[in-house]
Amino acid sequence: MQKQEDLVQVIAHKVYMHNEFIVSPAALKEEIETFNKVTIKGNPRWLAKKERLKTAHLLPPDQRYASIVFEVESEQERQRLLSQKQLSIAGRVAYLTKYYNISAKTQC
Repeated sequence: MQKQEDLVQVIAHKVYMHNEFIVSPAALKEEIETFNKVTIKGNPRWLAKKERLKTAHLLPPDQRYASIVFEVESEQERQRLLSQKQLSIAGRVAYLTKYYNISAKTQC
């Protein structure tokens, strides 16, 4: 098993919380890989509380967004994605940033 600090991860912000993507991370992975030039290792995961994901359909449309994190093959691939600054997910633009592995002990 890889250590968390060895993973090469990217965060996509403002991803629409479509019910299919919440229920099936594999469907979200397929969506990203199909419409973008990227291969994701494993499934992406939501960076939102489970309660928010479960009730996403009750939120107003302008609040149905959250962030996801996903792993890519290499640092070179991450840099390529970050230079693009965005991905298309479900016909919407998601903005990319580098994932920093910071433990709770490190934070102020």
